[in-house]
Amino acid sequence: MSITFVNKNHYFLRIKLIHVISFIRMCKRVVKINKDTKQIGPETDAKQLTDVFAQRLKELREERGYSQEEVGRMAGLSKATISKYEAACHPPKLIHAVSIAKALNIGFSYLIGFTDNRYVQETNIITDVFLSLPDDRKQELLNYARYLESRSAQD
Repeated sequence: MSITFVNKNHYFLRIKLIHVISFIRMCKRVVKINKDTKQIGPETDAKQLTDVFAQRLKELREERGYSQEEVGRMAGLSKATISKYEAACHPPKLIHAVSIAKALNIGFSYLIGFTDNRYVQETNIITDVFLSLPDDRKQELLNYARYLESRSAQD
């Protein structure tokens, strides 16, 4: 779910709303998981989020062929900090998670486990392009997207 604003000055607000919505969804998912395993408590939530962050950080870093030092340099952090986050020693500071997400060019929500969609930024770009088009071009874009979807289903 995304709230779209006509005024481009509200783009930042829309991004924040997406993060808030993702956070709410993640909290609901964590509570459901915790109820299923009978482990309800704040330490469980923090541990789960720390583990997801650690796993995704390491996975993304390795996929892109970066060392911990390189990711640290790109995010303005030390190699030791990246190493501690990958080892899930402690939850990441919010400002560090944002810096790492920017450095790896990945959605913040994905990195911290609020969504499984790696392409949040691309989704926002596509939304902006779609909204900027005249109605006839919007329909053309939708038709093309449906065409691609049907081809993917056939493969």
